[in-house]
Amino acid sequence: MAGFEAMRSRRGGVTAYFPVGLLLAAFIFLLPMPVSAKSAVDAAAKWGLIGTWALDCASKPSGANGHLSFLRGPEGRLIHKREFGDRRDESRVLDTTIRPDGTLEVVIDFNRLTPPHKRRVVFSKVADDRKRAIENQVVGMPDFSVKDGKFISNGNPTPLQIRCR
Repeated sequence: MAGFEAMRSRRGGVTAYFPVGLLLAAFIFLLPMPVSAKSAVDAAAKWGLIGTWALDCASKPSGANGHLSFLRGPEGRLIHKREFGDRRDESRVLDTTIRPDGTLEVVIDFNRLTPPHKRRVVFSKVADDRKRAIENQVVGMPDFSVKDGKFISNGNPTPLQIRCR
């Protein structure tokens, strides 16, 4: 058969050909698929991300103390709300993945910001119901703003956030 590779099997004297592409399609079908809206919420809830987080919950939201929320929004989608005092925004979470090392990877669609972009953030849990960002980068770009739990700009460790509610 010209044009593609094939596997042969003999059964009762008849030769049957199976295109390798068909086998690859079957294999791809078995691979993990993108996370649905419901499973993104489920993964975030299982990891403990749902709620509002800040550096200091007793203080009002400000530029230095943003209140960052991950909530179940309309249609069961995961929503990321940010409040910095006089600035607020809301974005859709496209994907959440609990990684084998226990960290949580979150992909957020900041389509209402200028310029619009998608950002990948990886959170690590710390004792006492706190978390911190250990990676932060614009999806599709090679540069990180946070890598290995440190800000690229100054080398300082990322601050711990506590769950407010």
